[in-house]
Amino acid sequence: MSVVWRPKAGDADVTQIHKFMAYVNRQRDRRLHTYDELYEYSISEDSFWIDLSDFLEIQYSTPPTNTLAGNIKLCECPLYPPPQFFPGARLNYAENCLEGKNAHQTAVIMAREGATQVERYSFAQLKTRVHRLADALRSAGVRKGDRVAGILANSIYAVTLVLATASIGAVYSSTATDMGISGILDRLRQIVPKVVFFDNASFYNNKSHELLSKAESVLSSIDSNDLAAFVVAPNMETMASKIGHGKACTLDELYEKHPGRSHELKYEQVEFTHPLFVMYSSGTTGPPKCIVHSVGGVLLQMRKEYALQCDMHAGDIYWQYTTTGWMMYNYLLTSLAAGVTIVCLDGSPMVNIPGLIKFMEAEKITHYGTSPRWLSELKTQNINPKDLAALESLRCVTSTGSVLVEALFHQFYKSWPTHIQLASVSGGTDLMSCFFMHNVITPVYAGQLQCVALGMAARVFDAAGKDISEPGRPGELVCTRPFPSQPIYFLSDPDGGKYKSAYYETYPGIWHHSDFVQFEASGGVTMLGRSDGVLNPSGVRFGSAEIYSITEKFPEIVDALCVGQRRPTDADETVLLFIITKSKAGFTTELVDRIKRTIQRELSPRHGKSLRRSGESPKVSATIANPEVLEYYRQFVNIEGVVRKDQARL
Repeated sequence: MSVVWRPKAGDADVTQIHKFMAYVNRQRDRRLHTYDELYEYSISEDSFWIDLSDFLEIQYSTPPTNTLAGNIKLCECPLYPPPQFFPGARLNYAENCLEGKNAHQTAVIMAREGATQVERYSFAQLKTRVHRLADALRSAGVRKGDRVAGILANSIYAVTLVLATASIGAVYSSTATDMGISGILDRLRQIVPKVVFFDNASFYNNKSHELLSKAESVLSSIDSNDLAAFVVAPNMETMASKIGHGKACTLDELYEKHPGRSHELKYEQVEFTHPLFVMYSSGTTGPPKCIVHSVGGVLLQMRKEYALQCDMHAGDIYWQYTTTGWMMYNYLLTSLAAGVTIVCLDGSPMVNIPGLIKFMEAEKITHYGTSPRWLSELKTQNINPKDLAALESLRCVTSTGSVLVEALFHQFYKSWPTHIQLASVSGGTDLMSCFFMHNVITPVYAGQLQCVALGMAARVFDAAGKDISEPGRPGELVCTRPFPSQPIYFLSDPDGGKYKSAYYETYPGIWHHSDFVQFEASGGVTMLGRSDGVLNPSGVRFGSAEIYSITEKFPEIVDALCVGQRRPTDADETVLLFIITKSKAGFTTELVDRIKRTIQRELSPRHGKSLRRSGESPKVSATIANPEVLEYYRQFVNIEGVVRKDQARL
């Protein structure tokens, strides 16, 4: 592998990671000077997390004094049950995002698809909006620990709702507006929200889509005594926002019915492990699991990554393209706590890509987060950003959601200004952070994730549970020591059985992440793909069970198999659906069209697009009853030669 980026001489001295090492050296009488030395300190010394919290100046009403309850050491503590970090500490997520900031600095830059209709909100303006909505939510009956759900676009309304919910100590659940009714109900029925916010319309790929009919269907299915209000947000002000239901109201009506009365925004102080976000699994074995993450875990982990891995500073401008249904939305939002200006784009990133590049230049974006799919699209369209803008402010482009192949690294440095660091990062919804990231003091190698993230004891195990973490040996990604952003629990899991089986049963007491990886001699990591049934085309994560729930509704279908494919030459993943019909004559174009429409309607349009993926010849396990069947599927490795292009779109 070749080096494609190196830090400039002298730059390291002014980085956040250099300042942190200097801080630790003073506090602990250490001699830390390299990334490897700091990493070893971060996984071997419990003081790392306290040092980190102090260095980042996280705001507490009661600061932490110990890393773990009972002064237990991390090296002696199993990951399950998840240990309690920072016992006795009290804080508030929204307070960390809003207080202690430059009131006049822009907090949020809002833009519509193609970088149009740009709006700006200062930290002072954002706080005013949050204060008003928090008062309305309190008046409507929302209290600490209640759940608030948003089916919203990436808009100022969503940002305001998340922070207002968190200021009360309530728990927020986010779902993208393109999710189908069944998918939304699978989530809301489990979390039983006190209040639901639902956009009146959405705009994607140059088309507006009314959402009131979907909202009405959802409301009629979840209405109960627990639901206090169903609020329609005016994402598109020119479209209707009225629903004929007693609990439904527009946002303006919510404010009229529940006017604010408090003189200042109140921040409910909660424990470090108090719930903040409900996230969702991909649903490979049924309805999605409701993964609950804590206030402190999210804040500490994400702020660690912004500062020490990404080298973000207060005043930087961060644009992560994401929908509100992906954990990267929570990741973008939490950077407000670091004093960073965030960019929220509502719509498709594929519309007017040259305009988006010029938008980066005009807004002086410092950090841009995207996906391999988007970078690959630039190559397809022959777009060279360096020909469109100097991008002198842009220091880093991160890629996540799927594997960033070596060829895309080389393509990036041919078409983008070479001062920009390209970083492939990997983590997940399960940990609300990353196992593998980047840093600004070591080189970047093409095709590799740059380093293991600080504080994360990531290792590689074989099937028997043996540590094979030496360079060049592929195996299962595990984590052997606790970290603050482990989920605190799953909803609808009273005995913790689902939670335990999700991460800790393959290797008892050790986190099993279901990624197949290989450490490299460079210190980097090669991501080889998922080792479970999660499908991940273009960063849209979903489970095969979601597809099976659709195929089971078709009486013509006897059986179905939904798999991902990714070949070494592919920039992205393709999802393939194989079906067996009751008779050969039953497989028709009309049936294929009905399957497509049903998937798009009940799951989301993204599930029904032509999506690419790749894979290697399977290694047959001794536990497989009929290994000869794999010979049939082997022909689809080169699917272009087997299936006509007009047949290959699901």
